[in-house]
Amino acid sequence: MSKSDFPLIRGYFPEFSEIILEKFSIAKALWIDWNSKVNLVSRKDLEFLEEKHILHSLSIAKAYSFPPGTRFLDVGTGGGFPGIPMAIAFPECQVMMIDSIGKKIQVVKEIIQATGLQNASAFVTRSEDFSTPTDFVISRAVTRMKPFIQQSGHLVDKTKNPLFDGSTYPKKGYIYLKGGDPEGDLGAELKETGKRYSMLPLKDLFTESFFETKFLVHIPYP
Repeated sequence: MSKSDFPLIRGYFPEFSEIILEKFSIAKALWIDWNSKVNLVSRKDLEFLEEKHILHSLSIAKAYSFPPGTRFLDVGTGGGFPGIPMAIAFPECQVMMIDSIGKKIQVVKEIIQATGLQNASAFVTRSEDFSTPTDFVISRAVTRMKPFIQQSGHLVDKTKNPLFDGSTYPKKGYIYLKGGDPEGDLGAELKETGKRYSMLPLKDLFTESFFETKFLVHIPYP
């Protein structure tokens, strides 16, 4: 792998080892190869895979730190976003990924195997039918927040853990990657949930224009 590969990830995450970057390289090659057979991402986005999909997923890692053993559940993972990048970035955390489309989970499983991710797993199922508890439900704009919470609320572990008290690490709940206008459509959608929430503009983390209207939404449970 060339030192010129993944310039954005190298720039924003200088702490990433070459081993981690090699895993991203393997995953990227498989995403590109499989995209011609299974619609994982928009064809026009392929040349921007690092920015619009991998780095976008890694905004969670840029914004927050998590203790070893933290459990994530990526609902509606598609081709493995944000789950695969999160599993690579946090090797001591556990990442489960679910999607109702079997072909997409087949791709995710192949990437897990090819990259040797011991901390990742993938299942063909819907959130309503899944029952394994998690610390954080993560997702990239699968649906409106209110029905999303209604369908996946049973998955957030209700057991209290003093680690997730909001001082060092975020409180358990939902971490959602979402685009929109915080004073308009996005703000209205979040208010519709009736939940407390915080929004982090991704333009505060990344300078690329793609992130101008993108946000990281955290909704603590309950």
